[in-house]
Amino acid sequence: APFERKAQELYPELETTAAVAKLSEDLAEVRELATQDVFRPLDENIRSEVRARLASLSKKTNLRVVIRVEGNDLERQQIAKELIEVLAASGIKVVTGDPLLVIGPQRPPVEVYLHEGDDPIFKELFGALKPLWNLRTFPVFYATDLGPGEIQIRLYQTPVFTADGVMEFTL
Repeated sequence: APFERKAQELYPELETTAAVAKLSEDLAEVRELATQDVFRPLDENIRSEVRARLASLSKKTNLRVVIRVEGNDLERQQIAKELIEVLAASGIKVVTGDPLLVIGPQRPPVEVYLHEGDDPIFKELFGALKPLWNLRTFPVFYATDLGPGEIQIRLYQTPVFTADGVMEFTL
């Protein structure tokens, strides 16, 4: 078979069965790398963990989250939809804001805007969302046009996705 011949050609030091297994692993890794920029839904275990973390927050605060996305990028739209589903399933009020149009220098992957004095709510919210993304730092701004308990999340960059749907942004 052609697959076995190619495996033997690439891995002559291995027996045929081992060479085929190695080639199969290599192809799976290539497929993973080639499709990492395509949206992947979040693994149900991670989704459940995040919902559980958010449930306690929704019970003790009147939080309202607005998700805004730059442009019409399909992956960012799907991320926003998934964020909305996870937040709403936890009892948090969440809406999609107007799309963002950015002219000028490149923005960071994510920006957050909140009402001054809402730092504790913000910290708890982003602590609960931590399993969703590999995002160590992002700018946070106080916005005078947001009321108490209102947080706006702005997505400017399309991340790559791990096999379990976790978002990895590049800074």
